[in-house]
Amino acid sequence: MLRRQLHHASSTIGSMGGGYPGPFLRHQIERAHRPGGAALSRPVKFSNPKSSRVVTANRKNVTLSQQNTNQAQQIINQSQQITNQKIKNSSSSQPSNFGVFFDIDGVILKGRDVIPEAKDALLKLTDARTGQFRVPVVFVTNCGNKLRHDKARELNQLLGLNCITEDNVLMAHSPLRLFDAFKSKHVLMSGQGPLKEIGRGLGFTNVITVEELAHIFVRLDRVDHTHRTFPPCGCALEQYFPPIEAVMLCGPPNRWETHLQLLLDVLLSDGYPTGSPGQFPYPHLPVLACNIDLVWMSEGSAMPRIAHGSFMHCLEQLYQKFTGHELKYTAICGKPSVLTYHYAVHCANQLARHQLGWPPGSSLHSMYCIGDNVQSDICGANLYDRYVSSNPKRPAANQRHAPEHYQDRVFRTRPLDTCYSVLVQTGVHSRTGGGGMMARAGRSYYHHRYATTGTATACSAPGPWTPATPSSSRPESTAGPAAEA
Repeated sequence: MLRRQLHHASSTIGSMGGGYPGPFLRHQIERAHRPGGAALSRPVKFSNPKSSRVVTANRKNVTLSQQNTNQAQQIINQSQQITNQKIKNSSSSQPSNFGVFFDIDGVILKGRDVIPEAKDALLKLTDARTGQFRVPVVFVTNCGNKLRHDKARELNQLLGLNCITEDNVLMAHSPLRLFDAFKSKHVLMSGQGPLKEIGRGLGFTNVITVEELAHIFVRLDRVDHTHRTFPPCGCALEQYFPPIEAVMLCGPPNRWETHLQLLLDVLLSDGYPTGSPGQFPYPHLPVLACNIDLVWMSEGSAMPRIAHGSFMHCLEQLYQKFTGHELKYTAICGKPSVLTYHYAVHCANQLARHQLGWPPGSSLHSMYCIGDNVQSDICGANLYDRYVSSNPKRPAANQRHAPEHYQDRVFRTRPLDTCYSVLVQTGVHSRTGGGGMMARAGRSYYHHRYATTGTATACSAPGPWTPATPSSSRPESTAGPAAEA
């Protein structure tokens, strides 16, 4: 009886919307607590679930026993919890339907220096009560020398946050986890950092680094005179070494001359580093490349620094000088690759459902991509926007764009309606710095070629992708996710 009367009284408070107990409300409270109550030493406060106002019952008119007071407070607390749950369910059923992609170098950080405006922007996207992001946020970086959880921990430490997990970070090599056809092959990895851990994290089970290859075949690295050593056992290891079946370029290496020399040895010998073929094999071994940025912006420098794209250009030019053929890539990941943006949207949808509580089947409708590099961040976002605008929005129809190398689960994801690009002037692009001069020159420095016909110029106009046939060649790589295979 007490519970029903107090529930009616609490409902009356919400329906009145006022900050004081009216005559009817006072009558209900007195009726509920009239028998045998003792006078309170302080007023009784009832919280209104629908507003922040508090109703105080005058202690001259209301007397409550301690037991009845506890019961009343429990009932009101339960009512407040139910109301909060309804509000949470209502907000979850009607999500914002947009997310944000952040570049890191030049947008969030310059080296290890935090850009103050970036921290303020991230705080606006963070719920002050829970400390979690209010919308799906993915840090899409072309960095390839770290594991995702290490990058997430670094961002949390530098930004003073605790809401960034490895699921919020997309490295340049992250989309390679879709390439099941290469995961069991003997893959040579070039770059720096924990390469073998990165390879295993992507699902590649049989990887070897250039440094390990140079240690096994010590006669191959001859550019640096201090590395010129002679093995005591001659060629004993050569006949037992399994051939390299694919090459993965994860990022700029420390010793360019060693990596360029050994990569050429592998490509020119069809996987046998010390082999001497009668003629150079062509097509060459599959090459998977990550991060084609020509430059990046670091702290303490007015001009941009050369990046992995510069290393790739060196390798391409040397290969062409040796063979007369162009070096072609089986896949290119990282911005401005359309595959990277499509995979990032897939990850953002997973974040929305698993971390933010979006209902099953819901997906992002728009994405804001914030970057400092016109040729990479902005070009990639605009290309992906044109891709989603020219392709069907039905998930089932989107599967036909998935080539054989990819896991098709990503291509069952509903594409975006719109992808917005946002250029900031805190990194490579600036009106006064060297990066601004490079951007204003209007030249595209992405001219890498793929393993099929057609020049992979990342800033060329994309069109609907169609599978290549013997009588037709594949369009340029920026047409859609499948063009990176």
